[in-house]
Amino acid sequence: MKTTCFQDSWVLIPQLYIAENRKRWSHARARTFPGACWSLSPPPPPTTTVLISLVHVQAVVKETFRRHPPSHFVLSHAATRDTELGGYRVPADASVEFYTAWVTENPATWPDPEAWRPERFLEGGEGFDTDITGTRALRMMPFGAGRRICPAATLGVLHIQLMLANMVRAFRWTPPAGEGPPDPTETFAFTVVMKNPLRAAFVERNHPAATATATATAE
Repeated sequence: MKTTCFQDSWVLIPQLYIAENRKRWSHARARTFPGACWSLSPPPPPTTTVLISLVHVQAVVKETFRRHPPSHFVLSHAATRDTELGGYRVPADASVEFYTAWVTENPATWPDPEAWRPERFLEGGEGFDTDITGTRALRMMPFGAGRRICPAATLGVLHIQLMLANMVRAFRWTPPAGEGPPDPTETFAFTVVMKNPLRAAFVERNHPAATATATATAE
């Protein structure tokens, strides 16, 4: 569950502090929950079945995985004998570490890789058919790939999508009053997390006239 919270925290940064993203997310929310009368009450909570149709939620989660993968390395591998890998000599018993974050930083694979653009994963975008398990091509691998892929990857993605969909459905999210932009510096724990936890203010959507807000800190 901690990984779910950390990933949803990364989702909120561009939504809270970049005006253009807030506007795009507002439009995406309207397409994600069509027919909902937000001024009266939010739509019913999304279910796992409904998630299949929430393409904008899926796109936001994939772009978050691309920009902030839960880990920058796969599990250590060891050479059982002297060998050569990519033109480099690897002696027997050496530990081999694969830095996987470079895959999502490669401009040959992802145009403008530093930009946060969830629409790249929608139909017509360069990442529309991207498989995060690496089955078709290794364009991103937030959970590893192959036989040693994280066994909880599918459940983890489901948790992140459900939490994000419900957070957007039930609350309006804004930066805390008087606070500047958050520090996006990464640090390593069990997974890659924010060095300084994100703080955000939120108001229930079914109380549009409310003036009081609550502040949450993702830790």
